[in-house]
Amino acid sequence: MKGYNMDPVALYTLYSVLCKKPRKKRRWSVHPINRLRVQRGVFHTLFGELKSDDEKFFNYFRMGQKSFDELATIVRIQLQEDPHLEAGLAFAPEEMIALTLR
Repeated sequence: MKGYNMDPVALYTLYSVLCKKPRKKRRWSVHPINRLRVQRGVFHTLFGELKSDDEKFFNYFRMGQKSFDELATIVRIQLQEDPHLEAGLAFAPEEMIALTLR
C-alpha cells in the first residue's frame, strides 16, 4: 500500500496476538491417575517382589541385583552433581533405571 510503512515485527506480533487460541482451563493440577502412582504404579508394586527373588529379578531386568544397585548408585551420584536439578527429581534413580531397562 502506498504511503504505509509497517514494521514486519509489529505485524507479526499483531498477527500472533489476534490468531492466538484461548488456553483450555485445566481440570486438575495433577491427574488422579498420576497422584496414585506411588501406591499403584508398576514399579512400586512389582519392584519389591522382584527383589525378593533373584531369578525373577534377573529375568525382568537382565542384570543381577548387585549390578542394578551399583548402577543406581552411579546414576544417583551423577544426578546429585547436576546443577540443573535443584528442585529435585520426580522419579527415584532406581525407577529411572528400571524404566530404561524395560
